[in-house]
Amino acid sequence: CVAEVLAIASFLSVPDPREWNSERKAAARTAHGRFADPRSDFLGIVNLWRRFRSVAKEPGESLRRFCRRHFLSPARMRDWLDVHGQVRDICGEIGIRPRPFGAPPGRIHRTLLTGLLRCVGARTPEGRYSGLRGTTFRLASGSVLHPAVAPWIVAAEVVETERAYAFVAGRVRAEWVEKAAGDLVRRTCFDAHWDARRAEPMVFEQVALYGLTLIAGRRVRYAPVSREGAREVFVRHGLMENGYACGHAFAEHNARVLARLRAAEHKLRSPGAVVGDDAVFAFYDARVPRHVVDGRSFEGWLSGAGEDAAHGLELHPGDVVAPGASLPGEAAFPDVLRAGGQAFELAYRFAPGDDDDGLTVTIPRDALADLDPGRFEWLVPGMLEEKTLALLRALPKSLRRSVMPLGEVARQFVAWMGVAGTVAAETDAAGTASAGTGVAGTDGANVTGTRLGEGSLRGALARFLDRSRGVHVPPDAWSLERLRRLLPAHLHMRFEIVMRDGTVIGRSRRLEALERRSAERSGRAGRTSPASGGRVHVAWTFGAVPVEAEDRSGGGFGTVFPALLDVGTGVVVEHFQARGAAERSHRGGLVRLFSLAMRREARVCLRALSGIDELCLLYAMVASPPDWVGAPPEHAGRPAPGACAEAHRDLVERTVARIFAAPAGAIR
Repeated sequence: CVAEVLAIASFLSVPDPREWNSERKAAARTAHGRFADPRSDFLGIVNLWRRFRSVAKEPGESLRRFCRRHFLSPARMRDWLDVHGQVRDICGEIGIRPRPFGAPPGRIHRTLLTGLLRCVGARTPEGRYSGLRGTTFRLASGSVLHPAVAPWIVAAEVVETERAYAFVAGRVRAEWVEKAAGDLVRRTCFDAHWDARRAEPMVFEQVALYGLTLIAGRRVRYAPVSREGAREVFVRHGLMENGYACGHAFAEHNARVLARLRAAEHKLRSPGAVVGDDAVFAFYDARVPRHVVDGRSFEGWLSGAGEDAAHGLELHPGDVVAPGASLPGEAAFPDVLRAGGQAFELAYRFAPGDDDDGLTVTIPRDALADLDPGRFEWLVPGMLEEKTLALLRALPKSLRRSVMPLGEVARQFVAWMGVAGTVAAETDAAGTASAGTGVAGTDGANVTGTRLGEGSLRGALARFLDRSRGVHVPPDAWSLERLRRLLPAHLHMRFEIVMRDGTVIGRSRRLEALERRSAERSGRAGRTSPASGGRVHVAWTFGAVPVEAEDRSGGGFGTVFPALLDVGTGVVVEHFQARGAAERSHRGGLVRLFSLAMRREARVCLRALSGIDELCLLYAMVASPPDWVGAPPEHAGRPAPGACAEAHRDLVERTVARIFAAPAGAIR
């Protein structure tokens, strides 16, 4: 582009030959516009020069007439011609020969940048241009780029008047400025990361020229910038985090080992307690050569080193487990929880603030009606002491003073339940020591007869405090609403209800809410369509009730459990999806049939009871205690009106259940 740049350089060395007649300003603008190029003012100069030289070669064409017609100064045009000739001669002396006109605009502007670098600018949202060293300027209104939105420009000069204005400008790109600036630019690298597709570390690069940002963030290879930094990224993200899919056996082996160790940390709720990232990094750092910085160099080294090098990269727990770290045992933190004669999967996660933080149990919807909510209060043995301590801290201050120190009491309760010895034995087998604490005044046996997981944790702890400290815990001290407010979320079991095909239909830490939702989804709380068309029976007139039956209502083959269902005035035969729910319903149905059959005898017995009316009045005043206190009467808490009838009915039903319906499943 020598021909074009010679014309531009010589033009910028003389006063602008274009004239702006104040009386004919519009005509002058139109005449000058014949040579304009919308891409650049510099290209307009080249167009004017080419037209001027072509006129000079035409016979009979007067240059003065040409200048007058196009509002050009003849004297300044001659100066331009003279300077151009001088510069052309100098180029010839040093061996530069111009080619014919026709160079691409981008090549012309890249050449101009080498001499006009101080006049580059980047457009701002306000419409101005940011220059070097924090300067700002505007584009002169006479430029062809003035109405356009050019992101980057290079100008011939920036003139300071009331404001700074740039004259004679052209479009450029930030990459052109970067290349023209050479070593003047400052490069800053940040946010090193692993690129799995390229299998090498990458980094973002920022390029600036005297405070003007040319490239805000460009992804480049990290190895040419810093081989040590690239090697660290490769080891940490490529090997440690399995970002490099090399397909070697050692990678799968190490992933399984680390997954087990990370799962142990989730159980202990202590990230880094078992294995630290620094230990894993030190393991690879000691075995991978210094020249390995990416996937290609790693494969080259491994193929030349042989099988021994690959086997040397296999990780074993002893290589990375922190000294003195305690691995949780299966007894303390099982992966399966047994309840209601069934086994349910457990998942541990340490993520405070997340919905799935803590312990999650997966329960099939068919087994939902079979479960005792109290079982899930115990969580797992390894978390029992922490939850016990949280329950003690949730006590009112007046009671809390009587059970100090709380941590010691929590340890005593865990030992009293027979859990401490189990946990200690399991951790000892893993190679660490953890001794259980006995209870003062006892031999460590469970004197209440309550086993871990039976009944309610709150009830067991209340009995322990009553026996060991003489502290009576009132029913409202550990209400569910109070505990949900005071206890951390991870100390409440999280439930995940799934269908037979594994579809999740609900997640919550409130089992009763999931039961209601499941009941609404199934239509009748776990029951299928009535086996007898919904007919109410007051006597056994419907034949035998099988323990199991085949269900084809859903288009497939499944098992349902027929049972009697008490509807108050009689019973109906229903199909249940859960065996436990069917057994409980069947027992209630038997009680209802026996009560209907024994109505006459019941009236005679009730009339013979002395003090029954006074007993009914007292019965009406009994409030319903929470479930963890004990088993309250099913109809406790009824209002006073009709109290005698309610008490009579409860007394008859309890008596009938005790005498006749004890072997509930045997009467079919």
